Amino acid sequence: MIRLNTNINQHATHKPIILIMIIVLLCLNHSNAIAQKSCLQSLEKAEMLYTEGKLNLIPDLLTNCIKKGFDYEQKVRAYELVILSYLYLDNEKDAANSMLDLLKFEKEYTLTGREPTEFKKLYEAFRTYPIVMIGINLGGNASLITHNELYGVNNPSPDSISYSFEPGFKVGITSDFQIGKHILFSSEINILSLSYSYTNHLYDFTQYDLREKQTVLSFPLGIKLMAGNKKIRPYVTLGTSIDILLKANLHIIRTFPNQPVIDVTGQDVDVTNLRNEFNYHIYAGAGFKLKVPRSFLFFEAKFSKSQLNQVNENNRYGNTELIYKYGHIDNDFFINYLSISAGIQYNIYKPKILKKYFYH
Repeated sequence: MIRLNTNINQHATHKPIILIMIIVLLCLNHSNAIAQKSCLQSLEKAEMLYTEGKLNLIPDLLTNCIKKGFDYEQKVRAYELVILSYLYLDNEKDAANSMLDLLKFEKEYTLTGREPTEFKKLYEAFRTYPIVMIGINLGGNASLITHNELYGVNNPSPDSISYSFEPGFKVGITSDFQIGKHILFSSEINILSLSYSYTNHLYDFTQYDLREKQTVLSFPLGIKLMAGNKKIRPYVTLGTSIDILLKANLHIIRTFPNQPVIDVTGQDVDVTNLRNEFNYHIYAGAGFKLKVPRSFLFFEAKFSKSQLNQVNENNRYGNTELIYKYGHIDNDFFINYLSISAGIQYNIYKPKILKKYFYH
């Protein structure tokens, strides 16, 4: 019975506190509603004063409500009225400061085309494009192999070997830095999966087929030249990438066509130590960006040409299993690849005035 009475007393003690909190919240909501109504009336009055030409009264009328009291659309319109008032009063400094405040509030503010010439000139004097675009990309690739000197236990010829492309994928982080109205500096950090197939006919009675899969950490750096409007922006890109090999594995099988001999195969062979750890590519490509709120969606296709031999020449004969079990010795070869990717980039803005402007 004592425990029950204690709970009842505690519940009774908390009841007034809850009621007080509810009353306070209701009062705050009522106060906010009154403030919003008052600011809406101020905006309507400012519109009337602008029509009547009483421009000097508008900034003071709207300042407090701009700080706190307007919703999004009302705040943008209030900034526009203040800027126009300062412009027609020949107060260029305050007009520019108010434009900067507007662009900081609405970073993707754009002109409708109905603005007065003075307003357009002031807007165009500011940097209104994003300075940094950062996001993610993912896509696929196809490896295209080129080779020069051939090696093998059978003195291979170009007619006895063949390379085939295999699909791979890419995923990574991408960033663009605006260094001009139509020029971007681009950088990425990507994880690539590169694959290819290789067939070598040994003599007249056997052959082997292998598939190599590489995992590569890639750092592309380049320039994008962009055109178009604010909605769709096509571009071309040129650059280079520094690549670090993380892992390379071979799956290989030796067969004896038309011979009563069992195929020779086994577990995948780690050939990372047979490859050069570092490589670099030169790439060229094209793509486009599609504007969405606060971001860009993008699609891009690139061709990357390898500049270094894949094979570590000091370790070419380092794996005896490949040589004696399968008859394989690496040729000097290069992995080029065609990649297609898509992604999204978030825009980071830092508006500022870029040039001197004139109104008269």
